[in-house]
Amino acid sequence: MTWFRKKIKDNSCCFLILKYQNQKAGTVRIEIKENENIVGITVAPEFRGKKLAPLFLQKASDYFFKKHPGTNITAYIKIENTPSIKSFEKAGYIFKEEGNFFGSKSLKLIKTNEQL
Repeated sequence: MTWFRKKIKDNSCCFLILKYQNQKAGTVRIEIKENENIVGITVAPEFRGKKLAPLFLQKASDYFFKKHPGTNITAYIKIENTPSIKSFEKAGYIFKEEGNFFGSKSLKLIKTNEQL
């Protein structure tokens, strides 16, 4: 719980808790780095398979861009995580490159504020 408390108070992190049918269903975290803003998403186990990830990513991106206009959001997704790749693409993230990122073969996807 200490990590969570630090994250929600951290000015270099946009941490959102998302609801579905009035229940906490997932989180989206956008880490604000010097050269890029890196997104991560978690959908609660009981809400997986309901196709909520693209909706959550879109809402989080819209919120972030209102607070940080003129920026991009970057996602690094392991190449074998096809459901996650599809979710990000449905949310408007565009493939940038494939490579070895953070020790894993991954895809880099970008969403820009201009895409809105």
